[in-house]
Amino acid sequence: MPNPQPSHGRKVQRNEPCPCGSGKKYKQCCLALAHAPDPDALKHKLYEAYGLLFGRVSEFVHDELTPDFMVLAWSEFHQGDPPEMDPDSSEVIEFFLPWMLFYWRPELPFGSLGLGDADRDEASEVSSTDESTLKLAPMADMFLDAIDGRGDHSRKYVNHKLTPTERSLIKELGQSPYSFFQVKEITDNKHVKVTDLIVERHETVFMPEFAEELSEGCIIYGQVICVDDIAILPSVAPMIFFENIAPALGRLQQQVTELVPELGENWRREMDHEIRGLYRELIEQPFEDVSFDEAAFDHDGEGLPQFAGSSDLPDPSAPALTMITYALSGRLEDHVAALAHLSGNTAEELLCCSEFKADDDGAEHETVSFEWTDDDLSDDWTHFGEIVITAHQLRANLIGQESPERFEQELEQHFRGKAQLIDRKVLTVGDLMGQLIEQRVNDRINRRK
Repeated sequence: MPNPQPSHGRKVQRNEPCPCGSGKKYKQCCLALAHAPDPDALKHKLYEAYGLLFGRVSEFVHDELTPDFMVLAWSEFHQGDPPEMDPDSSEVIEFFLPWMLFYWRPELPFGSLGLGDADRDEASEVSSTDESTLKLAPMADMFLDAIDGRGDHSRKYVNHKLTPTERSLIKELGQSPYSFFQVKEITDNKHVKVTDLIVERHETVFMPEFAEELSEGCIIYGQVICVDDIAILPSVAPMIFFENIAPALGRLQQQVTELVPELGENWRREMDHEIRGLYRELIEQPFEDVSFDEAAFDHDGEGLPQFAGSSDLPDPSAPALTMITYALSGRLEDHVAALAHLSGNTAEELLCCSEFKADDDGAEHETVSFEWTDDDLSDDWTHFGEIVITAHQLRANLIGQESPERFEQELEQHFRGKAQLIDRKVLTVGDLMGQLIEQRVNDRINRRK
């Protein structure tokens, strides 16, 4: 829309021609628009209130808590294997710090990090069954306690004031869980309808800073909160996923729903570690058993980075792992000699590393196993799977879509029909992602027992 003010900044008079070029007088055209109230003013003010609160809590943490808290939070955020922190990165500013200040509940041994007596007394009331462990409130709640005169903090904060909106922000930021949200609709590059893929929840989020970087169907990981009937996205991870992971996340929703009675009412907070771990699995190495090229993405240093294209992410319906079992007859030495070239080693070298392993019936057999590689192919993709051979059986766990056909050609060439197919099972990318999700849910249940 053209600016109704002249480029040199002079104020347009009511009876002058409107600068938009309509030919009408300014008072009959854009004057009312220029003075119209911003319909999103309250939403902008909520973001401003959050920004001011963010700064105040950060200052409190700097004044009242030791630097060890930051180290502990960074380590837990990355689940024990933290990279070097870049304080100017979008991951730190838009993802880690909001999580640390408002959502994280530190768990630490008694007497650590210089906690005062009041902190220990308060923490002991909410600690776990392990009496040597303190479970503290989020840092923003500590800030709130300092203002209200609770807790073992300096009295400098007692005279500070918090608005009702700031108090509501602290409450919502401390209890609204992090989740995967799929974008359903984008309006005016600032209003984004999202669906929570972990539980049944739909929100229209006001996010003018990030909306332009999103597209319908994409998936973001972060925290959506609602204050005064306004939904905003105060914390968001720096990686966007394409919609092809949605079916597997839907499976997570189904599994968690079934396990809620066992997980308990507070399962979303208890599962924060596992769900955040799933996010990291998806961006670092989608599946432990399958090798994929790392997804490339473009990022200009601000806001959310984008994947370069959906082809960079594995198709969840594509074959990822094909497990084939054949019956063999003859000597182990002959079978190994026929396929040794797939390993890059000689048959003698492979046989020297043979082991006796039990089959499903408990019987032990001399077994040779090796990784199938091909030095003639690009270095980006040399691993095709694992081959396990005994005198009477051959099992192949083959990665990707092309390796099964190529392996069958190898069998036909070197065994000439003497290998009899017993079983063939194909797992898709979505199947493996679902297995990863199920494992994380079960890990959480086992940790609670």
